[in-house]
Amino acid sequence: MPAPVMTPELREKAAAARRAASEARGALRSGRITIADVLDGNVPALNKARVRRVLTDLPGIGNARAAGLITGAGVPAARCASVRVQGLGPRQRAALRQALTA
Repeated sequence: MPAPVMTPELREKAAAARRAASEARGALRSGRITIADVLDGNVPALNKARVRRVLTDLPGIGNARAAGLITGAGVPAARCASVRVQGLGPRQRAALRQALTA
């Protein structure tokens, strides 16, 4: 199946979304925004980001610990690598918030 043809406007829109997400991840790494902000949906640029990538942007959390946090929050192991922030349920968000603030 061939890739969809993108117009220049769509390309620019996609590039702007990637830049916004990159800036938001940088702000998360530097501490200007918190993981609670991301989990509450206050950072729209990261709503479509994968949870594992967001967690590994936090200082002191690598791939193994991020996977443990995600599965500990009740996300099935099969979805551990692909779940997105907007796809988390309220209980999963609360569990992640509690695990990261403890």
